Order: sequence, then C-alpha cells, then structure tokens
Amino acid sequence: MGKKYLGIDIGGTFIKLGIVDDAGNVSMRREVPIDRSGSETVMETLMSGIDTLLEDSGLTADAFEGMGVSAAGCIDTTKGCVAENGGNIPNWSFTSVTGPLFERYGVRATR
Repeated sequence: MGKKYLGIDIGGTFIKLGIVDDAGNVSMRREVPIDRSGSETVMETLMSGIDTLLEDSGLTADAFEGMGVSAAGCIDTTKGCVAENGGNIPNWSFTSVTGPLFERYGVRATR
C-alpha cells in the first residue's frame, strides 16, 4: 500500500471511517452509530471511532498523509466547520470539525 489517508463521513446516523491508499483502495473500514444529542457528543464519538480504527489497524496517526472529511449539513470549507445548517444533528451548526482533528492527531484534514 502506498500513502495512507483516513476517510471520514459524518452522516446523520453513522460515522463511517476508512483507511484508504493513494489508489483509492480501502484496507479497513468501520461504522460507528451517532448519538445525535449534540455536537460535543458527535465529536467525542468521532474521536473514539478514529482511536479504535487506529488501534485495530496497528497504525498511529503519523502514518497518514491526511484526512478527508465529509459531514452532515452545510460545510464551510474555508473554516473547516459546519455552517448555519447542521442537518439533523442538534447544535451541529458552527461546530469546528477539522481543527479538533488536527489538534488531536496532528494530521491535516481536508473538506
């Protein structure tokens, strides 16, 4: 496998995570149900899911060239956060997504 990337899809009911190479091959994937009680819970669930994926894969965050993130609602790609419409996740509007991911894992996230 060439360069590795972490793919993240934050949907309305599940967070889907995958390890993808630069050719688009998925070597591992996980789905984590979302507790939609609020943005903090979603971000905690996301981080926990990433931690589990890393543990299961035997990799550390520095093995990844980057993260690709999609999320429910309208996304402000310049700021890396959810814009005014947060979809069906309560208090999801204006949640910073890419900033906390970089702070915790040290890997740039693209939107």
